[in-house]
Order: sequence, then structure tokens, then C-alpha cells
Amino acid sequence: MRMTTERLPTHNGASLVVEWLQQRQIRLVFLVPGGQIAALLDALASTDQIQVIVANHELGAAYMADGYARATKKIAVCISIGGPGASNMLTAAITARMDNSRVLFITGNVPVDLQGIGAFQDGGSSACRDSALFSAALQHTANVTTAEELITQLNQAWDAILLHTAPAHLSIPKNILAQHSAFSCVISDQPHPDISAAKLHKVIAALNKVKKILIVVGQRLYTQESAQLLMLLAETYALPMVTTLGAKGVIAETFPFNLGNFGYGGNTCADAIVFTEKIDLLLILGTDLNERDTLGWDKRLNAPGRVLVRIDTVSTPASHPYQPDIEFITDSFSALVALINADKILQPLSDSAAYRMDWLNTLTANKPVKETPIVSFSNPAIPLISLIQTLQQRLPDDSILVADAGMHRKLSGRYWQVKQSNTFFNPATTAPMGWGLAAAIGIQLANKQQQVVAITGDGCMRMHGMELATAARYQIPVLFIICNNAAYAATASYLQPKNYSMVQLPTIDWVGFAAAIGINGIKVDRQSDLELAIKPAILIMTLIA
Repeated sequence: MRMTTERLPTHNGASLVVEWLQQRQIRLVFLVPGGQIAALLDALASTDQIQVIVANHELGAAYMADGYARATKKIAVCISIGGPGASNMLTAAITARMDNSRVLFITGNVPVDLQGIGAFQDGGSSACRDSALFSAALQHTANVTTAEELITQLNQAWDAILLHTAPAHLSIPKNILAQHSAFSCVISDQPHPDISAAKLHKVIAALNKVKKILIVVGQRLYTQESAQLLMLLAETYALPMVTTLGAKGVIAETFPFNLGNFGYGGNTCADAIVFTEKIDLLLILGTDLNERDTLGWDKRLNAPGRVLVRIDTVSTPASHPYQPDIEFITDSFSALVALINADKILQPLSDSAAYRMDWLNTLTANKPVKETPIVSFSNPAIPLISLIQTLQQRLPDDSILVADAGMHRKLSGRYWQVKQSNTFFNPATTAPMGWGLAAAIGIQLANKQQQVVAITGDGCMRMHGMELATAARYQIPVLFIICNNAAYAATASYLQPKNYSMVQLPTIDWVGFAAAIGINGIKVDRQSDLELAIKPAILIMTLIA
């Protein structure tokens, strides 16, 4: 990325960071305060252009930033001290990288001249080793060592996030935040990378040769612009598609060419098409087809005679069970623009569109009226399937569902229909417990006119339930649905019944907990209670358990 620097009136590093954030159109940051970043807190307090959300735990703050980044499709910012603050954020950093969420993690550190001599909460290489931890977790991490390089390092981190659609980390010592500097920057737009014409023509030739084509959409189809281009491509050439669970929500499932998500939490129709239908070519966009997405790398996905064409930003590992016949390494947006503009040489694909439309009609006509039930460990007063279906019926169509880790995530994948794009989120790749509680707060802040619903479990609440106090503090009207089955239900399916005591949990009065932190709580014991509780809770901060 090109940039120019100019001399400005001197101000300290913290003010420079805040000015840089404002130039980057950052309007919200998530953080937990600490002494190492005190100068940054002062600088943030002096501007009315950036809202600060103070979380209860660094991991909660990081999950909130992750949720905000996913919902806005922009870069989110999370700030903490180094040392224990930095290490507390690591799970969120890994989750963001694995799910291609754009978060800039900024951590403080002790002054440069005190590093390595036993300073309190030193994040340097001879103490807490913040950068070593983040370098293992992320593709880009850096330490600022002089005031002169502060803006350069910030810009390099920003560029890395855009280039890789992944998070980055920057450690800024306390003395540099306090030190005065006379530099700022003028920032240019990030260009889209050039694409290989030879690889593009290979993809086009493959598409022109066959009739039965199925698009497999992954989570690295990141932007709404990419989703709109994909819908245009599907409509133009009558191309049906399925999504991974991570990409559920990218395109509305009411879109006639979207057959829903397959694999873990997949619907019966999509699974049958991917694994049993005779298909000539799979056009795989923005996914590496991991274990969960493919039901344990089911060999039927790569059935004899199928051509696998993969478009993604990262290459397929040599050890991967699905080796593509054609691999086009580029971002989905650039590839889709190129395919849309190649209409003159995609005439054979256009000629076979009527055939695919008939095929699509046959596929949807054979779609089962009822889904195959997924068996859950416990039998609560309101079964999870009924809970999800009731939420779907009672909530506005533009409501956003955030599925936390657990059986409720799997069942949400199957039974929740996404009626509008960008209204379903889940931590697809690693599924850390409690992610949904905090991420929903960030997602609600990004969508203030829509109802965000976090569906979670009592196990997740035990991990990050205190972040509900953050929602209460800032009056963020998330609707929290607690699946209170007194168990780690997803794990129970792997155990012998005689060992269920290992996953059972003592009951907690979650409604009482909600009241203690200032959230409206409603106890629901019957289906009729649930139906009555939902509508009054819309855009009013509420917990239903």
C-alpha cells in the first residue's frame, strides 16, 4: 500500500494512534483498561468520534470485536495491556484467523528500556513473549520499537489484514504511546490484486464443458459485494449453490439458487445433493473443505468423474484429501468480477442454463417437507428444535441469529432459515464456548435497528456470561436465549451413558443472574411461555432461560 507522510504539530504516540484510527474510519473500539495503555485511554477519551466499549475480560472484548468485524465486513479494533491481557485474547485471535475475520489487536507493553530486566507484566521476548504467542496464532504480528516507526507499523498491520482477510497484532510500548512525534500519514485505498489470466481461462473452459455444476460457498466469500456478484452469476447461468456452515448467512436462503448449508448442521436436501447427486463439476469458492464441512472428509464429495475447481486465497495442502483439478489462487471478489465480465466466452455455459434450471427444479421438488431430527442429549421442557422454530416464527425476518458453541449451533444450522443476507453468525471452525455471548454484543452494535439473538447454553454462560454485564452497561439490546439443559450436551454424544455425570452441570438461576446485572430476565418452562416472551423482548435487553 502506498502512502505519504507529512509534518504535523507534535503530539504523543497515543494521540497519533487515535488520529490514525479516525482516518481509517474506525468508530468503535473494544478494550479492557490497564496501566500500559493509559495514554491511549486518555487519547480515546478526548475524541467524540470513537466509541469505547469496556468489556469485563480481554477475551470477551476480543470476541466482541470479532463479531463487529463479521457484521460490518470491516476491520474492528481490540485493545488491551500486554502480558496477561495479550494472552487472554489469543483464543479470539485464533478464532478470527480461522474464520477470516478482520480484527486489529493492539496490546501495550512496558517501556522499551525496561524490557528484559524483570519489569512488571513485561510482554517482551524474555518475559511473557506476547509477539511469540501472536506470531504462532496469526500471520502478522509486530513490535513497535521507536516512535518514528509507529505509523508505518500500523499501516503494515492494516495492509496485512486486508491482504489476507485475517487478523493482525501490534505491540506498542508505554513509552512510545507517551512520546511526542511529528508525523502522520495520508492513506491510499487498498487495490485488489491482479489475477492470472491463464488460470481464469482454465476455469472458464471447465465451466463451458459441463452441465451439472454446483457452487460450494465458503466463509472467505467475505464481502456483501462478493455475495451480490455471486447471486448475479447464479441467476445469469442458473447455477445452484450450497454453503458451508461458516458461510451460512452470506446469501439469503430464500434466494432460489441457494439450497442451504451442508455438512455439520447441514440440511437434508443440501447434504443429499453434495454427497449423492451426480454432479459434473463443483465450483468451490472461499473454503478449504474442512472436516466438519464435509462430514469427516466424506469420499463421496470427490466422487469419480467430478471435476473440482477451487477459487480461494490460499492453496490446498498437498496432504488434503480433496485435491482440486483446477486451483485459482485469488480473492473471491476479483474472480467473480472476472467471471461476470467473461460473458462473451461463457456462451456454452449460458446455453446449458435451461438444463440446469430443470435440474434445480427437480432438486427442490424432492426436498423433504420435514428435516431429519438431530438427537440431543437431554430432553428439556422445550426441545431445541421447537425453540429454534419458535424463534423463527416470532422474530422479524431481518433478525440476526448468533449461534454459540454447542448442540444449539448444530440445530440452528439445520432448522434456522436465513431470510436476509448477513443475518446468521457462528464460530464455524473452532467453536469456542461463549463466543456467541460476546460476539452478539459486537454484532448488535453494528446493526442497531435489527434484533440480534444470541442462542447459547448454560455451559457457555459459565465461561463468558459476565459479558452480559457489558450489554447492560451500554444498554445493548441483545436477546439472550439460554438453552438450560444442565449439561455439556454436545460432548455427551461421545460418552457411554454411565459416564454422563462427567458432562452434567449443576443448575444456576440465570434469570436471577440477569436481574443482578441489570438485564430483564424471563423464565420459560412451557412452549406457550416462550411464544409469549419473545415479542415483548424485541430490541429490549432480555435474557430468556
